[in-house]
Amino acid sequence: MSSSERNSRVPLLFALIIPISAIILFTVGMVLYISYQNTQFAVQQLARELQNELTALIEEHLDQFLAEPQQIVQINASAIRAGDLDPTDQQGLMRRFWRQARTFEDVTSVYFGNTQGGVADAGREGPTGDYYIIFTEDFRRGAFYKYAVDDQGQPTELLLTLPDFDARTRPWYKKAIQEEGPVWSDIYLLFTGQDMALTASRAVYDTDHRLLGVVAVDVFLSQIEAFLHSLQIGRSGQAFIMDRNGLLVASSTRAPIFAIPPSEQTPTRLHADESEDPLIREAARTLRRQYGDYAAIAPIETASFVFEDQRFFLNTFPFQDEYGIDWLVVVLIPESDFMAPLQAGNRLSLALSALAVLLAVTLSVVLPRKLIEPIQRLSQASEALASGDWKQEVPGSRIRELDDLARAFNQMTKALAHTFARLENETRSSARIAASLKEKQERLLLMRKLDRAVLGVESPESVALVALEELRALIPFDRASVVTIDMAAREGMLIASIPEDEGPFGRSAVPLDVVREALAPLEAGLIYEIEDLETAPPTALTQGLRSLNIRSAFSTPLRVKNQLIGLLNLQFKTPRAYNDTHMQIAYEVASALAIAIHQARLHEQVRRYADEMAQRVAERTASLQARVEEVEELNRALANVMQDLKAAQRRLEQVNEELQRFAFSVSHDLRAPLRAMEGFAQALLEDYAGQLDAQGREYAQRIVASAHHMDRLIQDLLQYSRLSRMEMRLRPVNLEQIMDAALGQLASTIEERGARIHIERPLPHVLGHHAVLEQIFTNLLSNAIKFTPPAKTPRVRIWAEIRGRWARVWVEDKGIGIAPEHRTRIFHVFERLHGIEAYPGTGIGLAVVQKGVERLGGRCGVESEEGAGSRFWVELEIASTTIDKKG
Repeated sequence: MSSSERNSRVPLLFALIIPISAIILFTVGMVLYISYQNTQFAVQQLARELQNELTALIEEHLDQFLAEPQQIVQINASAIRAGDLDPTDQQGLMRRFWRQARTFEDVTSVYFGNTQGGVADAGREGPTGDYYIIFTEDFRRGAFYKYAVDDQGQPTELLLTLPDFDARTRPWYKKAIQEEGPVWSDIYLLFTGQDMALTASRAVYDTDHRLLGVVAVDVFLSQIEAFLHSLQIGRSGQAFIMDRNGLLVASSTRAPIFAIPPSEQTPTRLHADESEDPLIREAARTLRRQYGDYAAIAPIETASFVFEDQRFFLNTFPFQDEYGIDWLVVVLIPESDFMAPLQAGNRLSLALSALAVLLAVTLSVVLPRKLIEPIQRLSQASEALASGDWKQEVPGSRIRELDDLARAFNQMTKALAHTFARLENETRSSARIAASLKEKQERLLLMRKLDRAVLGVESPESVALVALEELRALIPFDRASVVTIDMAAREGMLIASIPEDEGPFGRSAVPLDVVREALAPLEAGLIYEIEDLETAPPTALTQGLRSLNIRSAFSTPLRVKNQLIGLLNLQFKTPRAYNDTHMQIAYEVASALAIAIHQARLHEQVRRYADEMAQRVAERTASLQARVEEVEELNRALANVMQDLKAAQRRLEQVNEELQRFAFSVSHDLRAPLRAMEGFAQALLEDYAGQLDAQGREYAQRIVASAHHMDRLIQDLLQYSRLSRMEMRLRPVNLEQIMDAALGQLASTIEERGARIHIERPLPHVLGHHAVLEQIFTNLLSNAIKFTPPAKTPRVRIWAEIRGRWARVWVEDKGIGIAPEHRTRIFHVFERLHGIEAYPGTGIGLAVVQKGVERLGGRCGVESEEGAGSRFWVELEIASTTIDKKG
């Protein structure tokens, strides 16, 4: 061999170092590259799945949260339109709204505004959850009152008063009228500045399409914020909601969504790109840069951006409903939430790869010429290792380098075996997790089947059999049964079993004494178990189970409203062939099964009751059929009577018309001559006084006084007659207004006599008629002033006292009083106890009082002591407790 050929050969050292190093470097590089790419893909996939799950949760919550107010609005509007809810009954509306506010936890306020500007409202305070009611006086525009209420919905404390409130000016009222259908208001800030709110409203019309008012429901947006804050968005992710104008609606952070500008005093909503939270601000700006306008975001959009040297995944989807909501929901998840553990693994892989490359290069440098045999052994061991034989061990060598290589190979083999074992453990762990998820899914499917059975109202036997069949896939039992229990009769009944035999006690009723040792824990809601029948004491229960070759068993209670109604029994042919998870599954199934069986029993009871009622109706029908002829005969007789009554009614109507004509004649024809007499007598006194002597002037004055008295008498008679005929429609009336009106009518008399009138306020609201009540108390006050001796100053005291649902109003004077024998007849027409010269009057005033009070459904009376004064009282029904407290 020539020297040139010798020089062209590559040394073994180089031949080993260069190829092996190149291969290792390439392999390690590719592994690291593929690992990095897989890591990035996994991070993006996990982030996308988490974002999709979170957006689905948010969308589901918003659907439920925003659907509830519209449903309440629809229910109340339908009730008013159908006549089931009186839109004029302010108290009834507030009671209904208070019950709805207590029932629906997400609702903060339910109310109704009518076409007179009045409002009836009930709700809860945002921070404290205390309930309140709101109403306007007389259910029309005017004074606005807000009261705290107790647990019964009764007012306790006046919280707020506004002098002039008109519901027709409110945005929720106007927008509902404009849209003529269900609608959402714009988001607005509460005047207290504590929260933002949203109102669902709807205009209500009667059958003739006349507007009755607007029903509305308020919700606070802080409830959406609380839900967003409760979400687990990775370790440091965020979510926020904004409208199409970029104004914040809610966020999962504590950053405010509204603020007070420095130059203003009214709070305003913040734009997302002006938020105090820098991440929300940057996300909003990213969306604006990418789409130009928030209105351009239509489908679900995903993006990413870098903020403070950290990448964030951004998911945006629009949320809309049919009533006008158009929001954007944004979910932000930082890449670091997923990358931190993966980057640590990458660094470890890189270090191990570098170590492997360094070790390979070192070994290739120190290989001796006698490397073939050890390399062959290594090759053979490697092939065995590749085939799955992890128990390979290369013997040592007298050469230090080969011995080191052998030891390194052996260590690597052990490390790979350990790594493979760890991977197998992780694989088994993943399998257990998958099995657990599958088990939970099967449990959920079982619960849904039980729920469908409840909704379908199947028989207890079919529901129990479905539960046992489905439970077989989750728990490896050998026998199972469902037994219902009648605690009153102390008996149990088998309704379903697997296999379908009668078990140890048959399908007839079994006394509970057979299982008495299990009843105490089962009634307490605990699971009764027998881990091994071989060690269990002999009882009727254990002996029956042994006859079926059962070694272990447990029973789960079926309870409804803390009452034991049955047992779910699972039995196994080996000692404690179940675990705690199996018992938990059985307990959950038993809870749902108890409800299903209870529902089926109720349905069966209703069906039996319906059959009994049908039978009773058939019997009654047969019995009534026998009386049909008698009833027909009575009907013919009643028809004749009705004809007679109609004829009598026509005669009464004619008499009533004649009375009305007579009253008209009295009020016009009789008063005309009286006015002429009074006028001529007055003219005689004024024009011919000088030609008359004292007696003539006295006669003329008597004519004037008598004509005036006769005119007053006719007026009082007409008033008394009208009270008997006029139509009364009782409404809530404020007695303080009545008293003020009566004092206004008697102002000249009060001033003339110097009377002192003391009213103890407040006076209650009562059911009455304004004009009639004003006439009643005008007459009582006039009598109190009139029947006081001329030399004595009239003193009148007015007060009220509550007696159950009645209010008794007293009018007390210090006048001449009434003798006991006259206290009844003074309420009769034309009853006078004194001459007209002493005390003027017609003798009809108290008769008018009694007639008016009777027409209002009340009572009246007098307590008096002759010479010491009188106390007249009028008792009327209270309008409502709420308005009472308002006064």
